[in-house]
Parts: sequence; structure tokens; C-alpha cells
Amino acid sequence: MKIRETQSKLAFGKRDFPAGGLTINKEQCEKIAQIVKNLKFRPDFLKREILTFTDDKEMKARVYFYVTAICHQTRKLISKKRNLTGWDYLTEVFIELSQKEPAFFELRNLKLINIDKLATRLKILFSDYDDSEHTTLERAEERAEFLVDSGKILDEKYSGKVLNLLKESEGYLVKNNHGLYKLLEEFRAYSDPLKKKSSVLLNFISSSGIFEIKDPENFFPIVDYHMLRVFLRMGCLEINDKNLRRKLMNFEKIGSDEEFRIASQEILKIISKSSGKTVVELDPIFWSLGRSCCQIKTTLCHDKKCDKNPCTFYTYIDLNNHNKCAFQGVCRGSIDENYRKLNEPNVETHFY
Repeated sequence: MKIRETQSKLAFGKRDFPAGGLTINKEQCEKIAQIVKNLKFRPDFLKREILTFTDDKEMKARVYFYVTAICHQTRKLISKKRNLTGWDYLTEVFIELSQKEPAFFELRNLKLINIDKLATRLKILFSDYDDSEHTTLERAEERAEFLVDSGKILDEKYSGKVLNLLKESEGYLVKNNHGLYKLLEEFRAYSDPLKKKSSVLLNFISSSGIFEIKDPENFFPIVDYHMLRVFLRMGCLEINDKNLRRKLMNFEKIGSDEEFRIASQEILKIISKSSGKTVVELDPIFWSLGRSCCQIKTTLCHDKKCDKNPCTFYTYIDLNNHNKCAFQGVCRGSIDENYRKLNEPNVETHFY
């Protein structure tokens, strides 16, 4: 199935998913969109370190490519020493590597290195005590395998350069077998049929000026677990099945979250159309909200504090103060505990 067909039939299909007990509440999405419409990014949002850390385009592209490849299931990834978690911790370490040890990003080195040794190196890199026993990086072997697989394919097909991979696409996301989405499918780390990691990579290479997208209408909306949690609590995505609702509230394991992610891509399209903001602009808004203000155990609307300090949402969005959530009163979870207790689907995946 071609990507364009996938978008049409899955991401932008009907709004009712009876098999999973899910329904999109379009009216609620449009209410949320009216708040989103008036949100503005801080002036320094596009000047943050992840976009400005070097002028070397190939090195910058490599950092984005590899850090995105291993960015999944990072709930427990934390550094007390650095006061960083998840994505921020990953990117700070990789940016430091690009400056202090650029040889780490030489693709031939990654192709030839022993998986176990690389996994141990990753554990040490993500340890406050510089040893593999005290790391907070889970699934290190899997991440090491993704790095080696990516290095091998880049070396064999693109002379070891990410810029050559981008050049092959001619700036298109979807173009027969040469669009960037199709090219990225070759890499195990980027094999997600709903393109979450691929779209994250696209977001950074385009925002940093490395890559200009010629067909932005083919951009797959980014959906990660923070965003799923937010849409469930806001009431944009309704749960009709009592057993499924119970599992979400108790954060019990379920087999698949594909229907949730497909529905969330549709929600982003609705909010984009109603707010006038692109789906690319919506990602940092809802991601940062879920990451800081609407976490599993802590919510700004109820606990009057954020899970992260500083709050990611507040550092991204230009607000006079952050005494209450920007969506207070409109978000169902801010006024109804039954919505506030909903969590994202708990699944095992390397897609996000």
C-alpha cells in the first residue's frame, strides 16, 4: 500500500473505531482548537540548542538521525545530575558527543562495532556515575542494534552520509519509491507504519534548515504517548468500552495502540483545520503539555504543579504566567476525574 493511500484510509478515515471502542469527539476537538489558535511560541523557540548546536550540516543531520532512531520507551530515562529526562537527556548527550567525540558518528565504526560493547557504551553515557550498572537507559541492546543497522545501511547505500539519503528524496516525502518516508522504511528504527520517528526526524531537519520539504501536505502527524494521554484526558478521543477504559485508568498492558494513534492523527488534522496552525506546529504544543503539565501521576489542573521543572510547555509557549493549565475548564480532565485518570495505552513498542 502506498503512503498516500495509507494516509487516506487510516489516518484520515472515519471517526468511529468500534473494534477498539474509540470515538473522536469532533466538537471537543474544535473547542480545544480555539485555545490552540491563540497560543504563540516564545521568540527563542527556534533558537534552542537542538537546532543551533553546530553549523556542520552533516554532523547535525547525523545527530538527529541517530538520536531519533533510539528515542522510544524513555519513561524511566533520567539524570538527576543533569536534571534532565527522556528526549532532553538523549539530545544533550548526543550533542556533547558530536562536539567532543565526532568519531562516534562515523557510520563505518557503528557498522563494525560489537553490539554488546556498544550497548555497554550507551549505558555508561546515560549514567550519572559513568558506569553501566547505574544507567537509567533501558533496552540498550535494542538501541545499539538500531544504531548498527542504521550505520550499515547508510554506509552501503549512501556512502555513510545522511545528507546523501536526504538528497536521494529530492525534497519529497512521497514520490514513488524515492520519497523520504519510503527511503526511511529500510531502516529498522524507522519502520513504523504510522511514521512517528520519521516525522520527528523530518521536523528537526526541516526546522534547522537542513532539508526543505516540497510536499508538506504529505507530512504524517507525529503521535507519541504523551499526545495520546492528552487527547484522552481532553475528551477529544472518547472510550466507549468499559473494559478498555479500566485498563487505561490502571495503566495495564494492552496488545496494540494502533487505533489510538490513527485516531489521534485524525484529531490533529481537525485541530489544525480549526486553529489555522499546521500539524508540525501542533506537535510541540501537545507533546510539551503531556510531558510536563499532564503526566501520569501529576497534573497541573489538579496538583497545581508540573512534573518537570522547568515546565517544557511554559518554556515553549509565550505565557504571562503558568498558574493554571492553558486548557483549564475546556479540557474534560480538568473538571472530571474520570477523564483525568485516563492514561495512554501501555504497550511494548520501539516506534516511540
